[in-house]
Amino acid sequence: MKTNFKLQNVCGTVYKGGNLVFLPDGNSVCSPVGNRVAVYDLVNNKSKTYPHQTRSDIEVIAVSPNGKLLAVVDRDGFAIFINLVKNVLLHRINFKARVRDIQFSPDGRYFAVNHGNKLQIWKTPGLECQFNPFSLHRTYSGHSDDITSIDWSHDCRYIVTGSLDCTCRVFTLETLRHYKPCVLVGHKSRIVQCAFFKNSYNIETVSHDGTLIQWNWSEREFKIGCNDSERAFGKRVVRPSHRRGPIRYRSKHKVGIAPSVIDDGYRQGLSNNSGDYSTGQHTIIKDEDTLASSTFTSTKLISKSGKNKTRAKFHSMVPVDKFEEEQPEEQEQAEVQEQDNKEEEKEEEETGPDNDKQVKFQSAEISATVKTPSSSDSDSEEADDSNAGMKRERKLSTNLGVFVAALPVWSISSTNGRNYFKQDNSKVSCATFHKQTNKLVVGFTNGVFGLYELPEFNNIHTLSVSQRRITTAAINSSGEWLAIGSSHFGQLIVWEWQSESYVLKQQGHFYDTDVVAYSPEGHIIATGGSDSKVKLWNVTSGFCYVTFKEHSGAVTGLCFLPNGMAILSSSLDGTVRAFDLMRYRNFRTLTAPEPTPLSCVTVDPSGELVCASCLDTFEIYVWSLQTGKLVDSLTGHTGPISSVKFHTSQAVLLSGSCDGTLRVWDVFESKGHREALDHGSDIVCMDLRSDGKQLVISTLKGFLTFWDYEQMKEIGSLDCRRDIRNGRSDAALVSAKHVNQALCWTTVVYSPDGSCVLTGGRSKYGLKHICDAGYTAVNSFLDLVCYGCFHDKVMTHSIRKFGPLNLINDHSDSDVEERIDKSLPGVTRGDFSSRRTRPEMRVKGISYSPSGMAWAAATTEGLLIFSIEEGVVFDPYDLDEDVTPSTIRSVLQSKDYPKALTMSFRLNEVTVIQEVLECIPPDAIKVVIELFPVAYIEDLLKFLASILGKTRHIAFYMFWIMHIFNVHGSFLRTESARIQATLRGIHKSVMEHHQSLGTLCEDNTHMLAYTSHLLTSAQHMAEQTDFEHAGELLIKD
Repeated sequence: MKTNFKLQNVCGTVYKGGNLVFLPDGNSVCSPVGNRVAVYDLVNNKSKTYPHQTRSDIEVIAVSPNGKLLAVVDRDGFAIFINLVKNVLLHRINFKARVRDIQFSPDGRYFAVNHGNKLQIWKTPGLECQFNPFSLHRTYSGHSDDITSIDWSHDCRYIVTGSLDCTCRVFTLETLRHYKPCVLVGHKSRIVQCAFFKNSYNIETVSHDGTLIQWNWSEREFKIGCNDSERAFGKRVVRPSHRRGPIRYRSKHKVGIAPSVIDDGYRQGLSNNSGDYSTGQHTIIKDEDTLASSTFTSTKLISKSGKNKTRAKFHSMVPVDKFEEEQPEEQEQAEVQEQDNKEEEKEEEETGPDNDKQVKFQSAEISATVKTPSSSDSDSEEADDSNAGMKRERKLSTNLGVFVAALPVWSISSTNGRNYFKQDNSKVSCATFHKQTNKLVVGFTNGVFGLYELPEFNNIHTLSVSQRRITTAAINSSGEWLAIGSSHFGQLIVWEWQSESYVLKQQGHFYDTDVVAYSPEGHIIATGGSDSKVKLWNVTSGFCYVTFKEHSGAVTGLCFLPNGMAILSSSLDGTVRAFDLMRYRNFRTLTAPEPTPLSCVTVDPSGELVCASCLDTFEIYVWSLQTGKLVDSLTGHTGPISSVKFHTSQAVLLSGSCDGTLRVWDVFESKGHREALDHGSDIVCMDLRSDGKQLVISTLKGFLTFWDYEQMKEIGSLDCRRDIRNGRSDAALVSAKHVNQALCWTTVVYSPDGSCVLTGGRSKYGLKHICDAGYTAVNSFLDLVCYGCFHDKVMTHSIRKFGPLNLINDHSDSDVEERIDKSLPGVTRGDFSSRRTRPEMRVKGISYSPSGMAWAAATTEGLLIFSIEEGVVFDPYDLDEDVTPSTIRSVLQSKDYPKALTMSFRLNEVTVIQEVLECIPPDAIKVVIELFPVAYIEDLLKFLASILGKTRHIAFYMFWIMHIFNVHGSFLRTESARIQATLRGIHKSVMEHHQSLGTLCEDNTHMLAYTSHLLTSAQHMAEQTDFEHAGELLIKD
């Protein structure tokens, strides 16, 4: 029995929290499911769940623009990056703070993530494993509370952030000198969403109170003052000597608005001139008259390799309209002028002949460097240049004018600048903006979502999809599909607003998934939960396609009829209901004589008798499924009955109870129980092997006991108390040793071939055991749920006055009604989403697939499906150097088909086996099977079962299966228990082809009938036309 099972899908839960994201193709949506990510293909109607897990529930996810990288961040700030193409976990990182939003830049080079009230820009890691893949580009600050929304502009130049402090700020990706982020103030509640418009710097922001503000971007002229302007603004310049560092200046008046861009003429000059330029310090050449003028467009750029240079640095800028308003008093101007004159005289005294080659002019707004000619001139020329440089500095300091630059400004639009979402007594819970179509999707706390068109603010569509708040909303690339998620109900909806129809509507169990069962064919999984619902899931697609709501209490047991045409469910409401899987209706309801809760249900191999156990009266009720009447009532247990099971080959019923006994009942002959087996501890669960020769029982003390049914003696037992230990939980007040004393396995199941036992219980682990030749050994642990609130030691650093820190939910941005705890004290079942504590991880039910290639576990995190990965596995046996693919092909060419087929199975390569099988002619199949070794018949059947469901040569492979049954029927009958899983796999593939071909043939039959009817009608009309024409000719004659 192979044990290399891996997670295939999570079906019981479609959405639990976080944000929804569409892939760039717009056909698939990514949904957080606990600590994993599920992807739903809306076109092909399939779903899959990535096996990579985070440490806690996922908070936010993001997909790169190329659709190859997926970023997943949990509630504790731990993030993982997944390669979506290869399904490989690439990187892990800890942001060390709660992350509320993460967004990739449009070019994919960076991603922005909030770190509390700060914004961090990281370089996007590559698609390959690297030693240090993360590089922090820059960190921005300014918000006084946590950031809730992030968005990039179309050219990655600006980044807008919304925060809980009711403000938005606009940052720049690249560093600009003395740039101060623009603050957008106008909301009275926390920001829910903010975004740029397409190919524009206009911004729209949405707040929690239902206010939408549209901010228009514009350029506004600001003056850059220098020298006289500097004194006019009250700035005092400290001019050190040339040997000191850069000049320092102080200002009495702060400028209110800082620049974000430099003048367009200046940038155009940079782009039009060739040469090597440095960022932020560009080489500029100007003459004295140019520097004295106030026109900035007269600047000229040259390469840094030139000899003559003049440098200009621009600092604070002042609005044009405020330039004349902020003039200081005349007395302050005189003091500043006097101090500057003294500093200039001191600099002239300190200036020597060595400093004549480079003269610096610096002011509060402009730093200019004038370089003299080369040193090849005479000494007299150098002296003259030195004096000229001092005069030039004084001249420039007195005659320098004021420059004008254009700066970006965001202001509320005059038309449709401020709008309000008018929803009665409800607020905005989520919002998303589609830039390509200017569509805004807004979700409200009353379960209503609306679609609006901006900037006109036209309400296109409004729909109520839930009774509780909408947690997240997303829109695909084409703008046609809207994804809506509600974490309270675990609901995921994809709505096409143009046709007003559902593309996808999925909802898991409102509470936990308690029981699970596979259908006899293996392509349907049935689940029952505490929400009194029974759901049917398609294994291939992973979607729930039927939900039965007839029960009024929690579902406690499920079982399929042997023919797979109906399913039975028991409930705490005291009824057993039978549901038809063809018409999807409740066709039979079995009730007890007195209202009493039922704990489990089973059906006999013939499908005629149904048995269910009672929790209160400790009785077992027997009904006839044909008539629906109560046939018998079995009494004898003195405690609640935990499980009942019919024998596979004998007409007896097995029941285990909390009184510590296992009883065998003769139901058909009405002779009562045959015998009782005492275990000395409460029986929690049990299961019977497929051949009916062995029995496994789990007790309350944590032991697994194996019994030989034919001899009624104990084979062995296994102490599993150490295997089930979790550690100390956050809420436990005692050590882990005492906490885990009462733990046990609450569910146990045999594999279809009987070689493996899978158990689960009040633990996040599933345990596999191998049963062979009368002894038992631990085989492997399966980590079903990788996270939980369990620790090996007491976490003293997390203990606070009000309890463990991990159990305190700090949702400062949530509504008041959502923070109210409505759960009753001591309640362990019910609405866990309203509890203040984290739910405990449990495995409540396990079921094996009839083929043995997969199994499902009902846990508190949903329905987890594990399967063996399909692929080429090189597993040779009886192999020597003569068995090679080339040798097999040479034997096949010589038409020695039995030998070639035997050698291919000895090599055990799937491609070679398929090539040999398809080269054998159909008329030689019977002879090949007769000469084929019996030892390889089981392997041949397994290969046929695996390839029959995905091949086009259906009739060819059915010939192989038919001749195997005819030639080796007796051998297969004796080994039926061992190859039962293989036979069920063949039956499943045949039924799938029967359904698909049957539907196709039926459609073709109707189409052919319609075509033949049209042909007959056309012929009849032609004959009638010819007859009329002949009549007309006769009349004329």
